[in-house]
Amino acid sequence: GILCEAKSSGASSRVVVGIGINVNRPAGVPEQLEAVASWLSDETRCAVSRTLLLAELLSEYERSFDALREPESVVAAWAAAAALEGTRVSVKAPDGSVMHEGVVLGLGRDGALLLRTDGGEVRVMLGDVSAI
Repeated sequence: GILCEAKSSGASSRVVVGIGINVNRPAGVPEQLEAVASWLSDETRCAVSRTLLLAELLSEYERSFDALREPESVVAAWAAAAALEGTRVSVKAPDGSVMHEGVVLGLGRDGALLLRTDGGEVRVMLGDVSAI
């Protein structure tokens, strides 16, 4: 999962991005999580070292940090890698209510999720997005 928190003051903006990764499947996973969660250990078919994973993530972060100076190229690369176009999604507010449902058209240059909904095209700047 990814969580972003932003704060703006005048012409200055800051964003903190947090990620969560399910690394090794624990014993006794509740049935309701089976349909919505996955673990790296399931994909690799063996236990994953969280220390080595963190080291690799931080190394990649260091290698890619300068790319953040060109946010549009970062958004374009992420859009290409995510390949979300045509996916039907639901966007929920923090309280769990559905804000939008529609088909992904792509990402805007500013990172907005572009959806085609029954009410027309919508730009989504925040929300919990899930494929449906």
